[in-house]
Amino acid sequence: MVEFLLFIMNKLVNCIVEVLNTVAHPVWLGVSGGMDSMVMLDVCARAYQNGMIKKPIICHVNHHLNSNADKWAKLVENKAVFHGFKFYLFHIKVPAVALEETARALRYQAIFSKMEALDVLLTAHHLQDQRETFIFRAFRGTGIKGLVGIRSKHILYGKTVIRPFYQVSQSDLYAYACENKLTWEEDPSNQDISYKRNNIRQALQLIDSQAFSLTQTHLQRQSEVLSLLLDEKLSSMLKESHILSLSALKKEDSGVQLELFHHWLSKHDVVISHHQSLAILQAISTARLDRYPCEHFGQLQLLRYRDNIALLRLPEVDLRLQSHECEINLGIFGKIYNPCGYALSITLLKDGKSQYKKKLQSKSIPLWLRGYIPMIEGKLIWEYKHCQWMPPREWQFWFDSLLEESSNKTE
Repeated sequence: MVEFLLFIMNKLVNCIVEVLNTVAHPVWLGVSGGMDSMVMLDVCARAYQNGMIKKPIICHVNHHLNSNADKWAKLVENKAVFHGFKFYLFHIKVPAVALEETARALRYQAIFSKMEALDVLLTAHHLQDQRETFIFRAFRGTGIKGLVGIRSKHILYGKTVIRPFYQVSQSDLYAYACENKLTWEEDPSNQDISYKRNNIRQALQLIDSQAFSLTQTHLQRQSEVLSLLLDEKLSSMLKESHILSLSALKKEDSGVQLELFHHWLSKHDVVISHHQSLAILQAISTARLDRYPCEHFGQLQLLRYRDNIALLRLPEVDLRLQSHECEINLGIFGKIYNPCGYALSITLLKDGKSQYKKKLQSKSIPLWLRGYIPMIEGKLIWEYKHCQWMPPREWQFWFDSLLEESSNKTE
């Protein structure tokens, strides 16, 4: 028995160390106070004390959905302080509609709001979570990627999430928790069968572990192959990573069009169903050329102009400043190069775009970008020959011809 428990301890420590070997940036642990995450915290503390990993940051999200929520938060905080780890507590308010999925999204977004771009989040999802996810998604309706379920490493909302225990059984985690006399809190909602995921747990006894693992291996491989093929096909259709040629897409069969379009969206962290992707694709494909279909995905907007479909972040702020610097940083609007150091009064075209309509139209500048073009002393930036504008990288495709024209004037 002692040898078995030692084997489990080494196994869990190795799971943590292996995934963090290549991580150079700060690592956050998402700890709920439940048994699984408390084991992860303890294993990381053991690995840190032995000099095997860097000091992690502990975070907990209080959903305020249970009378014991504050107690769970305090349990995690006390354990983090005991090990000398930095602790962050996040408070979120979850609406009653779509409780499980909404709570998950808000939970991740709260944690990510504090993390730096290259920081990494560890969660304690394990093999039983993998099985539950498989059944849940299969019953709900999903494709190959959905059936793959929980991945060991995943990019979510632009941040890296790692699940070191995704192939570890819950019984191994329980054995570790008992042997090391860990304390944890049980969420009573885990037993509430009104939650679909909890109801699904009753079907888990029908799953053969070995067969399930084999199925997951096949699905993982097939999903990776499909992604590679879609990437290869997309490469000939993309004018920029965020700009897709509609005419090139339309040359494919309808089913292939949908897979390519959905895959392209997912590569930009747009998480929607195939059904939603199909509805959006049909609306974009059938819209008249003088129409400008638009869909919002958080800060991203999906827009079409002529033959191009683009994913862009379009700000809602104005710009008014005066400067004589040689390089003027406009923030989200790019930069203006002012080599002679003239005193400039800078605004945006905004509502004055109508007088430049024909010229901008002839240069294929989309209507939705025209209002963001800088004006100097009431003149369009390209009419002011002493300066040059460099728009944000995501916008440069649309302004290529005018940027070249401006560059020739200033030489």
